[in-house]
Amino acid sequence: MSRLPLRLRIVSVVAGSIIVASCGRAVEVVLDCPSPDRKASATFYWVHGGGAAGWTSFRVNIRDINARLKPDQYHFAMRHGYDVRLTWKTPSELLIEYPNKA
Repeated sequence: MSRLPLRLRIVSVVAGSIIVASCGRAVEVVLDCPSPDRKASATFYWVHGGGAAGWTSFRVNIRDINARLKPDQYHFAMRHGYDVRLTWKTPSELLIEYPNKA
């Protein structure tokens, strides 16, 4: 049997749950850009997590228009990519532009 008072045990469990929940991972789509022939899609998104000492990655994924976004499968990544432009030059050629500081 634990020697901690019931109230302290409850507080410990709640605090532990909050810490675990805040260290998760989130995916947020910023822009979804279909190709001119509507067969492919380029998605600009960011993945972040880790709580107070967290991390962030801005990514571009190119896939079949009917396929689901898989955040761990990306073609391009950077750390500071908030100002990205995606431009389809042809149905199979995508131009990705970003600032020098990205």
